[in-house]
Amino acid sequence: MALVAIFLAALLAGGCYDNAVPDWEMTKGGRMGISDAKRQKWVPLSSSPVVEPWKTPVGEGRSLETPHYRIFTTVSNRQMLQLFPAFMEAAYDNYYVITGLPRIAPGKKMPVYFLADRNQWVNLTEFRFGKDTGAFVDIPTGGYSYQGVGVFWQLQGIQSYSIASHEGLHQFLYYRMRDTLPAWLEEGLCTTAEGFQDREAEAVRFTPEENIARATDLRAVVVNDRWIPLEKLLNMDSGEAISKGNDPLAFYAQVWALAMYLRYDKNYCGRLQTMLTDAAAGKLHKAVNVPADKLAQLQHHKGYNATVAVPLFKHYFASNVAGFEKAYRAYAESKLIKLLPRHPVLKDY
Repeated sequence: MALVAIFLAALLAGGCYDNAVPDWEMTKGGRMGISDAKRQKWVPLSSSPVVEPWKTPVGEGRSLETPHYRIFTTVSNRQMLQLFPAFMEAAYDNYYVITGLPRIAPGKKMPVYFLADRNQWVNLTEFRFGKDTGAFVDIPTGGYSYQGVGVFWQLQGIQSYSIASHEGLHQFLYYRMRDTLPAWLEEGLCTTAEGFQDREAEAVRFTPEENIARATDLRAVVVNDRWIPLEKLLNMDSGEAISKGNDPLAFYAQVWALAMYLRYDKNYCGRLQTMLTDAAAGKLHKAVNVPADKLAQLQHHKGYNATVAVPLFKHYFASNVAGFEKAYRAYAESKLIKLLPRHPVLKDY
């Protein structure tokens, strides 16, 4: 379940972003934001995928082949079919911005299944996993990425794109990393891929700080005293987050805030880059003092995240988790929540 997610970068490719501190300023509308000069450039949403028919049990579909993806889809919306492949290629470029990893030549195209509705998505999931579909079909919105395959369904508005960008980063990490990242970092990075702006469906730029859904959830977490202590957050994975008795919205909001803090704080952005580079090279075993072959075997078992999550955090970022949490929470409250328009949040009763 480490790669399964609910639906629910202004940035330089070296891992530290704009000298590690974004230029927070008041905009004309009275909101805090990053200066436009510090944002990513607009990327044109244009592509010419190779289109072939794809026969499915529910009727005719299409296979759309781009430089990095093979997208199987039953979606019939013409604009979506035109924009989606281009958006995925733009998101792919953004994954290198997020991770700071060196580019590699395109290899095997990554498979994505983009279904027209949830029923088709459930049918495909059941076909792939047989009796072991429970953890997947319980996902209420969006889809999942598992073992390098993205499977999701069309939603309204920009939701489909945000989900695709989030799940696409899971998929990218599956192929690019020799070592699996702990859930708190992988899910956190994937939430930073969700935010973007589009310009009349002609261009896109990714804006991790402008993730209204996560920022809104983060504010509700603070207002309603639902903050998950960092030690507990680090030990959680996405499966635990959505299990009964836990707070998935708090989990995703807080790992988004954590990833943003590590990316933008001058004390941690370089350490984050080191950890991502080590994971790509298969060197995380050194950080947790476990033989490489043992760690490789453990990555295929559920206990992997619980084994490495806290030790990796302490090795790369801070041995004093409680002390780190104070600064991290202050960042979440003083920077990220202030990005939102100033309207009240209803308290939970």
